[in-house]
Amino acid sequence: MKFTGVIFENKEITDQSLFDELPAEMQAFYSQMNGIVAYEGGFQVRGCVNDLDWFSLRKIWKGDWNLYETYDSILPSDIPFAQDGFGDQFLLRDGLVYKLHAEHGELEKIGIGFIDFMKLVTAHPVEILLLESFKNLYETGTEIKEGELMNVTPPFVFETKNKRTFKAVPVRERLLFLKSLYDQIKNMKNGDRVGVSKNSLN
Repeated sequence: MKFTGVIFENKEITDQSLFDELPAEMQAFYSQMNGIVAYEGGFQVRGCVNDLDWFSLRKIWKGDWNLYETYDSILPSDIPFAQDGFGDQFLLRDGLVYKLHAEHGELEKIGIGFIDFMKLVTAHPVEILLLESFKNLYETGTEIKEGELMNVTPPFVFETKNKRTFKAVPVRERLLFLKSLYDQIKNMKNGDRVGVSKNSLN
């Protein structure tokens, strides 16, 4: 399998104890490639590293960036190994890959194993990662660098007649925003409003 549009790649495993906890097929992949940011940032596979919080698998799986304390559909045993350029998450549960739609918390079963999913991504990246809109952003000069995700206003979950705006922000900022948005949406009643300003991150 070959990834294109690579803006960051890591090979050295510095978090050996976390690597030892991974399923065999993930270990086989990580032994060759310990995380990558490909497709101009549209696919970000985390690594077993002791630094680079935005890139650390431990940080978002077991650490203080974890998803399971926020999202009702996520279990502590789910392995959030990757994300797309907007912060939707790809997780491994019982040997199968799932996608977490981070704005509203829906968990979509993709239903194939880790290696087969990676092969699918490299064979059909535009369809699997919804890269068409992401590619269009790069053509207008809007791009992300390593350690960043694309923020979108208003969020995709809301219908709008206005043109959405896109801005590259640090990974942590985007993930906190998505968690805040999900927290508000899941408790909404008729007539409630959702705050989507930066103040909602505090």
